[in-house]
Amino acid sequence: MHLATLVQTLRDCGEAHLVRSLPGGWRALFTQRGARMLGLFPSEDAPNLLWTHPSLESALGFRRHISSQWNIGGERIWIAPEIQFNVADRTRFWETIDIPAAVDPGAYTLSDLGEAVQFEAHMALDAFNIAAGTVHLAIERTIQPVPDPLRKLPGYEAITHGVTFAGLAHDVTLRQTAASPIVAEAWNLVQLPAGGTLIIPCAEALYAADYVGVLPRAATHVDRGAVRVAITGDHQFKLGYAAACVGSRMGYLRDIGGGNASLLLRQFSNDPSASYTEEPPGQPGVNGFSVHVYNDGGDEDGLPTFGEMEASGRAISSALGRPESADTFTLWAYVGPAETVREIGRLLLQVAL
Repeated sequence: MHLATLVQTLRDCGEAHLVRSLPGGWRALFTQRGARMLGLFPSEDAPNLLWTHPSLESALGFRRHISSQWNIGGERIWIAPEIQFNVADRTRFWETIDIPAAVDPGAYTLSDLGEAVQFEAHMALDAFNIAAGTVHLAIERTIQPVPDPLRKLPGYEAITHGVTFAGLAHDVTLRQTAASPIVAEAWNLVQLPAGGTLIIPCAEALYAADYVGVLPRAATHVDRGAVRVAITGDHQFKLGYAAACVGSRMGYLRDIGGGNASLLLRQFSNDPSASYTEEPPGQPGVNGFSVHVYNDGGDEDGLPTFGEMEASGRAISSALGRPESADTFTLWAYVGPAETVREIGRLLLQVAL
């Protein structure tokens, strides 16, 4: 979906939003609803590199969709663990899952800080399964451009010939506004158009846990120092990877036609000494997973939809002795000739693509 279409729909529906111009002619679209970066575009006329819900094609369709659904696409920050805040009964996962309105769409403020964009919100979340009670949180998210991580390499012009780049750092501060033993952590999710491959560098002795659905073998099979998961958007599954077995980068490589490819790279602060508290529905007490992958099961007509590249921040609670966390999730995006983009991926992920 193109920028002009999304902006027109948001305007027609009275949804607060900002369009930010980035170096190299790129554009980013932010919405107050759900505190999202809804779109990232290599140019004014280029298609979105992030997945957005088809309802955004028109104001009428969007209004109908958001009257009952949270999912509009893009990149978002939710509060984990999902099994604690979004699911009332882990033994009846699908029957009791419900997204707290305080998280999405939330009551965020959206501020234009010039070069940066900022979201802020306060929320009270009820806890289930892992704990009981209510936790009170404040979240602040500042998003600003960052330079190409390759720029200092000798031969940079040759390495990136014909490729265009955009980079955005998402600095997220999460804190308890009243002391509580209930754990919470920032949870970064990027919704990906189907048709590409998610590459996660990892140890040969990989520890992964299945959450939902039947996993493809590739999701847990280490090949040349990484798992390579096809995002098909037509077969629902989700799994988590242990923080001790993965690094601090992952990427999504996708053919976009005309001999070109796009590469979305996530840089995050993976810390195996920190607490990562998300748990699979059927495995109470099993946690420590800093990276998750989700592949959707398609739309009502069976057509492919999206997948998700997910990374978690460090958990906070009074019981952990950490009432506040500051995490950075950086997104690097490259578009250009497929083999050149692949070589950039090899450099930054340090595995064969």
